[in-house]
Amino acid sequence: RKGLINVFPAEVGSKLLTPEEQRVYAGQFERCGFFGPLSWYRNVSRNWDWMKPTKGNKVVQHCLMITAEHDLVLTASMAKKYMPPHVPHCQYEHVRDAGHWVLQEQPEEINRLVVGWLANLPVASHVQEAKL
Repeated sequence: RKGLINVFPAEVGSKLLTPEEQRVYAGQFERCGFFGPLSWYRNVSRNWDWMKPTKGNKVVQHCLMITAEHDLVLTASMAKKYMPPHVPHCQYEHVRDAGHWVLQEQPEEINRLVVGWLANLPVASHVQEAKL
């Protein structure tokens, strides 16, 4: 059977995965197919219906949203436009020279941003420090 992956020439490489990692992923997809990974997309309508009761609720926890310069799926402008009304305590960070797979493309930068965000989280007034 021909699929999207089969139309690319064999010499097309990846900047995200090592050849060994590519072999592992290819082996898993050969063994199991794409049913699992694609099922999330097949279930979007049900997820939408399931989430309807939460309409109007806000995420009140502090959170970090990291966007990537070349991400065409979720752009920084989309996040900053649509998230604030629903996620009021969100810190936005942006990574240049990265795409949708920013975690794999720039892990050191992601770690730096997450560690910095964690270090600056406010301590809730109702949380007591552990005494050892």
